[in-house]
Amino acid sequence: MPDHPILLVTSVSLLNAIGSPEVSNQVRNAHDAAVVAAFAVLEDYAAVGRRGAAGCVSVAGEGLAGAAFRHRTSRAGDPQLHTHVVVPNLVRAPSDGRWSALDAARTRGPGPSATSTRPSCGTS
Repeated sequence: MPDHPILLVTSVSLLNAIGSPEVSNQVRNAHDAAVVAAFAVLEDYAAVGRRGAAGCVSVAGEGLAGAAFRHRTSRAGDPQLHTHVVVPNLVRAPSDGRWSALDAARTRGPGPSATSTRPSCGTS
């Protein structure tokens, strides 16, 4: 399952950590809104499945599901407000209602999809 961490810059994470309760709440709310917006962009771009031999056929999906986990610190224990969004490796095609493997290369951002660069699909 692809994991998509969404991080704040250090200065804003510090505001969250040492700011007043009101400031911390505003920072957290803004971060949560940014996570929702970022996920919507990811969903618009990456909700594509793979089918057929070697996954060479792309099919449009009707969205993504994701589980979000918010953390307040880095692994080193420093203030770092961030959220991990974990996306299952499946999309449902609205055309036929079938589930297909997610073209996970698209979840890494713009660029060629895994299908378009797979040698077994007749391209290189």
